[in-house]
Amino acid sequence: MAGRDCEGFALDLGAPLLGARYASRVRLIADAGLIEQVLPARDVVGTVHGGHVHRSRTGSLARVAGGRLLAGLPVRDRLRILADLRAAASHLAPDDMSGGSRIEPLGPAQYAARRGPAPRTVEHSLGPLAATLCLTDPDETAHLAALLCTAFLLTSGGLITSEVGSAFLPRGLARLLSVRHGARAELVEERGEAVRVSWTDTTATGTAGACEEEFDAVVLAVPPTRVPALHPRLAPPTASLLRATRYAPTLQVAFCLDRTTAERSVMLYLPRGQEPLLAACALQHNLSPHRIPRGRGLATAYFRGGPAERAWKHSDEAVIEAARHELASLAVLPELKDGVRTAYVDRIGSCVLRRRPGEYHDIAQAMAVDAQYSSRVHLAGGDHFGHSTAVGSIASGDRTAQAVLTRHTPPRGLHPGRLRRADGR
Repeated sequence: MAGRDCEGFALDLGAPLLGARYASRVRLIADAGLIEQVLPARDVVGTVHGGHVHRSRTGSLARVAGGRLLAGLPVRDRLRILADLRAAASHLAPDDMSGGSRIEPLGPAQYAARRGPAPRTVEHSLGPLAATLCLTDPDETAHLAALLCTAFLLTSGGLITSEVGSAFLPRGLARLLSVRHGARAELVEERGEAVRVSWTDTTATGTAGACEEEFDAVVLAVPPTRVPALHPRLAPPTASLLRATRYAPTLQVAFCLDRTTAERSVMLYLPRGQEPLLAACALQHNLSPHRIPRGRGLATAYFRGGPAERAWKHSDEAVIEAARHELASLAVLPELKDGVRTAYVDRIGSCVLRRRPGEYHDIAQAMAVDAQYSSRVHLAGGDHFGHSTAVGSIASGDRTAQAVLTRHTPPRGLHPGRLRRADGR
């Protein structure tokens, strides 16, 4: 949920769509005093096929079903997807995908063969949704990714945004916290009723200096792959899961336009096609008239994982042209032909998780062990046991805060100033 400003255009470097209904996010926004920065957003999304966009409003089953998003799919496929989604929903949480182990792990193609959806259902619905959530080829992830993305469309309660995009929340929270840049956590060691944190700090002198301090408890909010080295006493199943975490490189192109687009969707989920490059395209100017300079447009194209890896070291010009060419071939954004003022390429490394089909069993095993493992070191972040979503990260933070308050009670207790996070920054 990061962002940056380029010539008055607020570029999203994370989740471009924020659901309005999720209680944990609403509560966090309110607690941080950021309610006045929240803007209601347009909630129309679309899938692209045959040079046409099939749109629906999002936020509820009635809204989605009342549009054209699913209209091109056979009725039996729509009913089957909704039935499978309902069956899966009771097992899954944004920050806890261990319940996925109770569902047979299938890639979208396997799911289609087993459950019988028509090829066009995979091509125009399941595939694009899975590719967007994980920014990878659908065959490399589980069909649950498509169901999770569908669940977001059905349950989000609409969308919200702000003038600076989704970055308004982390920026607002950072102003309330003591954030130290130039510090890097090196080791977290449990020693009896205390946790010793070792880190290097360059903020004071400009040269790396070794620092140590003890705390009652520590929260690790770092990418999963960093956790095992930081916390050597991590339970073996958890360490194994986190070491095996894979990310899709996030390569995105933001096209700043001299006009808005005739297309009114806020997100276009793109078909696989013959040689697919892109997973989706967000149209941020459609979210709210306050997001973009008046009369302008902003379209952000997101590469799939494989093409992103291959194009990672290409020049910005080559990446921009590849994205523009693919979007032009879909014939739904003619404004990209002659309306681009400038374009920006962002390469973001460990950003979006790839969850392989069988990985949910590993999550279940790790979480079962963690439930019996008493520790003063806690993990926070949706990437550890969920997917890379903003609501998953917030839910994980809530869960971790509750665990800290429950486990570390008086007389030893958590005292003001004694609870810190080791987040590697």
